[in-house]
Amino acid sequence: MPPARTDQLRQGSAWPARARLAQDGAGAVPQRAGRVPLVSRGLELAERAVRAAEGDEAQAIVRRERSGLARYASSEVHQPTLVENEVVELQVVRDGRLGIAIANRPGEDGLRELAARAAEAAGSAPADPDFPGLVTETEPAQVEAYDEE
Repeated sequence: MPPARTDQLRQGSAWPARARLAQDGAGAVPQRAGRVPLVSRGLELAERAVRAAEGDEAQAIVRRERSGLARYASSEVHQPTLVENEVVELQVVRDGRLGIAIANRPGEDGLRELAARAAEAAGSAPADPDFPGLVTETEPAQVEAYDEE
């Protein structure tokens, strides 16, 4: 593994008197074994949802939330909360009919149930002869956005 560049190093928080300078010298960013980036976990969950779907086309959208809140009363922490949630929206097309189901149970049983509900919704939806189908994978457009001024 090549050595880390200066911009990749963790330097700690700044001193109060010198807001732009870090207290600690540069050091390696801590790595933990078995850690998977959150984006990879969301992508893997979307792929599992699409595999569980039955239909002509399927698309999954995963939204992940991690938030915390602490309420204070009389200068003490009164009600700390931490929320971690994964929501999967599954869109299934059957014979030109679109069915959508949403759930927050990312396990195999939850995804099978989600796929069944999306397929049921597609089966009961009216057919649309003008439906173009789901969005296909495309390369993002190249944008010239650099301004030297």
